[in-house]
Amino acid sequence: MIDTAQRTQAIFMPLGYMLGQDPLLIKADMLVRRTGKNPITVRGLAHALGLSERTLNRRFRELTHEPPQAFIMRRRVEHARTLLETTAQPIKAIARATGYEDESSFRKAFRKLTLTSPQAYRAQRSIRAA
Repeated sequence: MIDTAQRTQAIFMPLGYMLGQDPLLIKADMLVRRTGKNPITVRGLAHALGLSERTLNRRFRELTHEPPQAFIMRRRVEHARTLLETTAQPIKAIARATGYEDESSFRKAFRKLTLTSPQAYRAQRSIRAA
């Protein structure tokens, strides 16, 4: 059987392009995705992983070649991309769901990583799906 429908491939995305099999990154990814009302910070992530902030920074730079804050932002934006592709939620709701308190911060982070706005990203994906 062949699926010929033009759908998003987001469900086939790995837990993050850089995660590999390292248990520290897998656990960090899980913690970042559980944003809730209090989005995780570098300090909170270090505490949850049982590491000092300095050790967390050193380990992340070894494993991902980027600081923990960049990892957190990247995972939030990846989650937002999935929501933009698979739901019709307003941008403001997606910003909150991905751990951003205000829409402006979300838009800046999204544009920084994807080089496009959330609205343009959603429009591009809906055109491809049509």
